[in-house]
Amino acid sequence: MEVGEIIEIKVLGSLCLIDQGEIDWKVIAINAAESERIKSIQDLEKGRMESIFNWFRKVKTFDGKKENQIYKNKIFGIDETFKVIVENHEQWKQHKKP
Repeated sequence: MEVGEIIEIKVLGSLCLIDQGEIDWKVIAINAAESERIKSIQDLEKGRMESIFNWFRKVKTFDGKKENQIYKNKIFGIDETFKVIVENHEQWKQHKKP
């Protein structure tokens, strides 16, 4: 895979990050080519999920900022995630109008 390449993905879930007091949704997805092996978020190893949570919490601390919070410390399911995707896409469409 090349940088900037567009690939088909499979959405597994999402996190609601509280970044500097702002809501910042993060969608967790995999390359669709892996979808036979990983069917759902539950198929990811516990250690991998802990690493994902840890990375999102600490990503900005390297710049001297506070640690991010993850709302309810949970992964939101597919239904909730697709609602977030649709809602944010609609906001983006409204924002890009001249």
